[in-house]
Amino acid sequence: MCGIIGCCASSSIKDILINGLERLEYRGYDSSGISYIENGKIITYKSVGKLINLKNKTKDININSSIGIGHNRWATHGEPSLNNAHPHISNNKKISLVHNGIIENYLEIKDILLGQNTSFYGKTDTEVIVKYIEYIYKGNPLDSLLTLNKVLKGTYALCIIFLDHPNKIFFLKKGSPLLIGKGKEEIYLSSDIFSLQNYTNLFLYIKDNQYGYISNSTYQVFEDGNYINTNFEKYDSKQIVEKLTTYNSYLEKEIYESKDVIKNIITKHINDSKIDFSKYKINKVIDNIENIVLLGCGSSYHSALIGKYIFEDLCKIPSSTYIASEFPYTPIIKKTNTLYILISQSGETADLISCLPLLDDFKLGIINVKNSSLSLKMDDNFFLEAGSEISVATTKAYLGQLTFLYLLGIYIANKKQLISKEYYLSLIQELESIPNKIKQILDNHQEIKDFSNIIKDYKNVFFIGRNLDYLTCLEGSLKLKEVTYIHSEAIPSGELKHGTISLIDQDVYTIALLSSNLRNKTKSNIKEIESRKGKVFSISTNDSNYNIPSTLEIFYPLLQIVPLQLLSLYTAENKKLDIDKPRNLAKSVTVE
Repeated sequence: MCGIIGCCASSSIKDILINGLERLEYRGYDSSGISYIENGKIITYKSVGKLINLKNKTKDININSSIGIGHNRWATHGEPSLNNAHPHISNNKKISLVHNGIIENYLEIKDILLGQNTSFYGKTDTEVIVKYIEYIYKGNPLDSLLTLNKVLKGTYALCIIFLDHPNKIFFLKKGSPLLIGKGKEEIYLSSDIFSLQNYTNLFLYIKDNQYGYISNSTYQVFEDGNYINTNFEKYDSKQIVEKLTTYNSYLEKEIYESKDVIKNIITKHINDSKIDFSKYKINKVIDNIENIVLLGCGSSYHSALIGKYIFEDLCKIPSSTYIASEFPYTPIIKKTNTLYILISQSGETADLISCLPLLDDFKLGIINVKNSSLSLKMDDNFFLEAGSEISVATTKAYLGQLTFLYLLGIYIANKKQLISKEYYLSLIQELESIPNKIKQILDNHQEIKDFSNIIKDYKNVFFIGRNLDYLTCLEGSLKLKEVTYIHSEAIPSGELKHGTISLIDQDVYTIALLSSNLRNKTKSNIKEIESRKGKVFSISTNDSNYNIPSTLEIFYPLLQIVPLQLLSLYTAENKKLDIDKPRNLAKSVTVE
């Protein structure tokens, strides 16, 4: 959450900062701001709301500065307002700072500063940081950052400019993502590589507890007072460029890219009808796995639930799923030879990172972003390589996660000789057919689009299904909530009669998934709904309101979710909502 950018250049940095923030807006859009040094002063502009407000405020401003920092905010401490917007300024106007993360002990630090008669204009933890730097600053920013890192508790990626060091931007990082980008005559700081795609393909990921500075020609990184030798890594710019092209939104674009993500993962890991995981370290522990624990948040948790089904059905391995934010506080009976699978699109999910001290066996990450904080702490990683997901609501990454879970389940089952050769080959053959079947769904979207015109006027929607159908309902319901603001709830269809059916009337719509082998039981539940004047839209392989292609029972989650994603997209379009930037949400959840 929150996007930060900084640049030291040989010419004006205005366009670099604004363009970078535009690429970072998916991380937060409650407010935005920039600070730069010009004519012996730190000049700051802020706006509440989306970045367009800052662009309008600064469009006629001629900025001659070659050094500056910028920020998109997702509010944690303090409501969205000009006073709470970043950058934050010291009382002497000589220090400006942007921050991603949460400071847990900011009130303790604030009490110290209040005892020194320090004044505050807002209600954020970030303002406390910049005022504390002013309090301890003796002329050497690096000394101040070393002290600051020992005082702060929580997560933070900081970019700071000092008026008496007008050619440098200083940084400090712990628990929140931060990287350096190297251009021809510029050096950058940012939350992710996507914000800098038009300027460089050379990047250096800063590690926890590292600090230092950049200028337009050099940089230095330190840790605990010691200089650290570092090297830039080259990223293929074709992999990180994400343009909207002919689509109306990134959500639409990313839904349509899902089939390509799945195909890419399959192509890289299936050779001659065999799954090839020979390059992965997980091979060393597969024979000894006795338990699997899957951790995730939001959509990643929903993919974990399906992963549990896969591993227990195919591999006969007892598996458990936990919402990552609850795992550290849940009584857990630890078992030996456990495989931990941590699932995250960004690889920066704070709730997952907080689980790491509790995990003492092999840890496998299913992650989209290489060199992310989580990926660097895994024993092994499956990287989705799905490209950037700009829309806050995940689609293609979710399907990529499922694809890896299927591949791993099939691989383990075959390696342990738990499935026949014939079934192994049929699973692979059917998995390879999934991208084309998704394309059929995407090409045949009109019925879903028509239904979205109906559902947009409803305030309450239920999703029902049994077994795997129900697990997909959870994700479908979340998508509808995220982008349409319609209250929705996923219910195992057999549970309707145990209380929930009391809510059914003519003002409630129910979406039913009927692809599992329990479809006839769900059909009986539909009759119960209709007898109470409830309305139902069904999705199945035949004789439904919307028919999807048939597949093997275990693979239906890969197909069923696509029409539900489309339904959320088209409903949000009909309601004229901001599809890619739903209210109150951010893409990368880097705070607990």
